[in-house]
Amino acid sequence: MRTHNQKTGNKNKTIGKLIAGVLTIVLTFALVVIARNQLNHNKHIRYTDEQIKAAQLVQQAWDLLNASDESSRFIQHLTRSNSDKELAHRMLEEANLLDPKNARLYVAWAMYYHAINKPSLAREEIDHAVRLDPNLAAAWVTSVQIAVDAEEFQYAVRLSNRGMNYTNAPALMVSRAVALFELGEKQTAIDSLLRESELEPNNTQLLSQLAVFYNKTSQLDLALTMYKRVLVLDPLDPITNHNIAILYRDANQLDSALKHIKSALSKEPENLDSLLVAAKIYELKEDFVNQIMIYKRALEIDPLFQDAVTSLANVYAEELRFDEARELLDHFELFYRDRDGIIQARAYVEFKADNIAESLKLLDRAIQLGGPTPLRVRFREHLVQLLS
Repeated sequence: MRTHNQKTGNKNKTIGKLIAGVLTIVLTFALVVIARNQLNHNKHIRYTDEQIKAAQLVQQAWDLLNASDESSRFIQHLTRSNSDKELAHRMLEEANLLDPKNARLYVAWAMYYHAINKPSLAREEIDHAVRLDPNLAAAWVTSVQIAVDAEEFQYAVRLSNRGMNYTNAPALMVSRAVALFELGEKQTAIDSLLRESELEPNNTQLLSQLAVFYNKTSQLDLALTMYKRVLVLDPLDPITNHNIAILYRDANQLDSALKHIKSALSKEPENLDSLLVAAKIYELKEDFVNQIMIYKRALEIDPLFQDAVTSLANVYAEELRFDEARELLDHFELFYRDRDGIIQARAYVEFKADNIAESLKLLDRAIQLGGPTPLRVRFREHLVQLLS
């Protein structure tokens, strides 16, 4: 399930201040660059596509600074692309020169370092942000998120308790509840958000997290009820539509699932997680033409997206399109060799092509590289039986 972070329903003062801070930095940056350009060249500034993309990435980070799990969507996006990380780094450095005492900027740096898996540097930036502005909710929320992602749940609870002395931001309460839930205090986590949702019944962030908790505790009717409450407030919210689609898919209500995942993709057409959900729904509907189309769309977005590569190869194998499956896997291996998932996909293609001995050889290689998962063990037992 995807998780919300800053969906609050009401436009609160914190978000207003956040947007004002973002605009101040962006406008200052623009004015300085334009002034410098006029002095040196006396002509209109022309930003390159690379500069615009970098600015958009960093502004996305700023837009999410009042978030917790929502900011992880930005982090995941950065993690996927080295070029994006380089652009974001350069843009953050530019902003740092213009406004070195802006606490939100240090939170953006923390999010960046978290994205590239440098937690110690991320925490240094958060500490700096808190020293500059201890009342900044974004700093506390991001700090707790880093701790949760590191599975330091006790520390996350202590951090959130400390942060609540400075801010009562719902995002921080949600992060605290997530940590409690992971510590096994599931009902305490649920009750804390229920109490908060009574005070803020239109806060979609609280409602969405409650839905996640209910889903994880197999209270699916309550999860669906919470998601529907979110959709009343925000009918096109992509995360909620994504998660409802999964609930309907798992309940085999495939038409409803497809309706909601299409709604999610209408808002976020390049979201790879939602594309995978859509592909699975088409598979269950036995609509292999659309399933293949979805995987190809995912690979247009990220040509090295392994889940789409292996899944598409499997579909080709099922349709006896073995040459296309092999060509796809060959292309991927030009970039990444010895990936156990790719080798397992090769084993499945050869199995479907009745090359049982080659399939077993490939599967043993996948097990050697990635370990004997239950699926691989069962697959191997079946191959051995066919060869005996």
